[in-house]
Amino acid sequence: IAAMERHAPELERVSLHPLFAPERAPGSIAVVRAHSGPATDELLAALEAGGNELLETTAAVHDEAMETVQAATHAAVFSFALAAESVPDGFETPIYEELRRLARQVTAGTPRVYADIQDTFDGADAVADAAAEIAAAGPEELEALYREAAANWHDERDERRDTGGNTT
Repeated sequence: IAAMERHAPELERVSLHPLFAPERAPGSIAVVRAHSGPATDELLAALEAGGNELLETTAAVHDEAMETVQAATHAAVFSFALAAESVPDGFETPIYEELRRLARQVTAGTPRVYADIQDTFDGADAVADAAAEIAAAGPEELEALYREAAANWHDERDERRDTGGNTT
């Protein structure tokens, strides 16, 4: 948006980020409207008519979301793909099978795309920090980390936050 503003301040400007791979179209598209008009409105209408969901946002909100949606997510899946080993048939659990599916999906993509995402957005460090915290945790600390994770995903009360960092 800033580059378009500098180089074409008189023109219509929108930034689009398809949140899907081309072979999975249509899907959600993040849209930042800096200066819309007839041409960009027609383009957006055509994208919507093609079955895409347009998500109006700002550049800052988009970039903050991509730290988790892309950088942290890909780092977590890559980490699993690098750390996990094949297991004999029958030893799979539903969670393992889902992570294996995700690892296969991500590693079937374009390496440069994933490298660009990691280079552009923070997020991998948070995954590494969390993995290190889990690896160093004893049983009680791991239970507290589990409760924190559950609170993040299930709208539960996180006792560690409520007590100023003291686990009850």
